[in-house]
Amino acid sequence: MKNFKPVFVGSAVFVSILLIIYAVLVFPLPGTDSFVFMPPALSFAKNQGMTNHLYYVSDFTDPTHNNRFNYYVPFFPMALGWLSRIKPDIRTIFFVCSLFSVAGITLFTSAIKGYLTDKLTPQFKVGLILTFIFLSTYLLPTVGRPENFSGLFIFLIFLLYRNRSQFMAAVYYPVIITLFSILFSTQVIGLFFTFLFYALFEVLNSKKVLLKCIELVALFAAVVAGFCLILAFSPHGLSETVNAIGWHIALALNRSDNTIRTLIYYWTYAPLSFGFAFIFAVCFILFFADIRSRWIEVSKFTIIISLIPLSLLLIGLYKYVLSAAPTIYNATQFILPLMTYLWITILSQKETRRTKFAFVAILITVSAGSLLFLRTFLLFADTMISGKDFASARALAESYTRNNKKVITSNGIWPIFSDIKKPYVIITDKFDEGDTIIMQEAYFSLPREFSEKCDVIYDWRRHKPATVFGIKLTNNPNGYGFVILKAREANK
Repeated sequence: MKNFKPVFVGSAVFVSILLIIYAVLVFPLPGTDSFVFMPPALSFAKNQGMTNHLYYVSDFTDPTHNNRFNYYVPFFPMALGWLSRIKPDIRTIFFVCSLFSVAGITLFTSAIKGYLTDKLTPQFKVGLILTFIFLSTYLLPTVGRPENFSGLFIFLIFLLYRNRSQFMAAVYYPVIITLFSILFSTQVIGLFFTFLFYALFEVLNSKKVLLKCIELVALFAAVVAGFCLILAFSPHGLSETVNAIGWHIALALNRSDNTIRTLIYYWTYAPLSFGFAFIFAVCFILFFADIRSRWIEVSKFTIIISLIPLSLLLIGLYKYVLSAAPTIYNATQFILPLMTYLWITILSQKETRRTKFAFVAILITVSAGSLLFLRTFLLFADTMISGKDFASARALAESYTRNNKKVITSNGIWPIFSDIKKPYVIITDKFDEGDTIIMQEAYFSLPREFSEKCDVIYDWRRHKPATVFGIKLTNNPNGYGFVILKAREANK
């Protein structure tokens, strides 16, 4: 493997193609939050307004009771809707999401490629190839959350800042303000962390700290103006959206899922954030070593000022990530700049105890992550072979519910309906007599009340989890298998 760069680029191409295939075939089943963000994107693509009757919060945040998407910053579903109007369908939506994932992979490849030399050891080459495989688990397009977009904009800001010397101020500042404004209108917490990182390094790199602080305030004011402009041109306007977001934030801030068990799960072996604790820990060590080295070279006043964004970063980490373990996506959206930062540090510096530790941690993590990638790929192959795929599920579900007025679904299979206003995602176990209920088999067990008070119309479940050579790949059956029920009596 003398000429490693073609292999490196080839690995990126392979992962990119696979992510696109996953998107087109809608695999894996859309994430649990997909029904929060994908339906308004699809309705917007169909010129039906940006609405979402699947997400119960819209009943509380929309004073007109028309289920308008106003409970979250709007750029993610707006952009998906615009880009999907050529062929409005959920598969198009996820295809667009995959293109943003591929854009992230492409930028990562470009950022690292310049540091590759003929002196790379086989271990480094293996680590770099496995990094693509590891990153793919973070970039699955069917997750259905705005981090699919915000992660890319965060990465663009990171790369732009690293290469700012190559741009004139007249180009740099309009671009950085635009990126920050889009990030703000895509994922608010992403903007919170990213701007604080930006401010911290701007202060530490400046010889005129007070002037830099004034500049940062002006920059943030411009970002807020850009954010307001985007919201003003969104379907529900600035005032309504800001007010509804306030209601939604009030609900979100009351969330607390920070038991030791959930923290360990989401930070180490959860499928969508596998091994993140180790990547984050190594970056944390290198980051503070970098900050400490900079503090040696600057004045005490600069150190004091730099402690402001640094303290806010730590407070934000606790409040928006650690205090509710499932919200780890607020941190994992930084996976591309984090991984780029690690590899550039390892490849560009002389070998030290710290860089050796960083490399070993990366190699172990991405090697373990490759097993998760292999598991996902085997489950994909199993889904296609079994026939429990998205296209088959859509055809069956629509044929059995074509004349039904009310259809209730579990939250992972709502996309199988081409008419997004047909299904209702069930939040509780309540239903009325005569309701048609479609319950997915993967990741979801059928509640006892459903079995006792409903008749089975069509059973398309597999009942057994997928195995390879006798090894169980998952604790639940895989694919789009479902059961269709008809309620013979209400469950209140």
